[in-house]
Amino acid sequence: MDGNFGEMIYKARIRLGYTITKTATLSGVSHSTISSAEKNSGKPGFDALYKIGVALDLDPHELIDAAPHLDLSKAPPTALIFGESKDVQVIFSRRLRELRVSIGKTQMEMKKKLSITELRYGYMESGREMPDERLLREIAVELNTTKEFLLGKTDDPTRPN
Repeated sequence: MDGNFGEMIYKARIRLGYTITKTATLSGVSHSTISSAEKNSGKPGFDALYKIGVALDLDPHELIDAAPHLDLSKAPPTALIFGESKDVQVIFSRRLRELRVSIGKTQMEMKKKLSITELRYGYMESGREMPDERLLREIAVELNTTKEFLLGKTDDPTRPN
């Protein structure tokens, strides 16, 4: 899947009804990086494409794979790209996204269920923000898991009966 990362970003952004500015805010990537990426005129790095992918509900690895200027095999061994991490914020953001996707919910549906802003939810999935204790409990219930699993204290996602 080479060369169409810009089109993937554009279509996902339009599908979600996001402006470039909103996408930049949710992803933490600059407006100009997103704009040039959509036109395939820029060469965003691994981290930028990962953050854009998460913000737009795209598989970040597919987006990176579609970028002809990047070679996934040469990606830096950062926690955001691949490999394990002991950082609670990284573990939480990964597990939050993985569980949400596995039950077929969108970010929009989750933010409504949790009564939080779309921006806050996007920040949690991109690893930029952690929930407070109350919200963490609500997320665990909504995703049918435990707080301990979301925080990486256990690898067992099963809720006790």
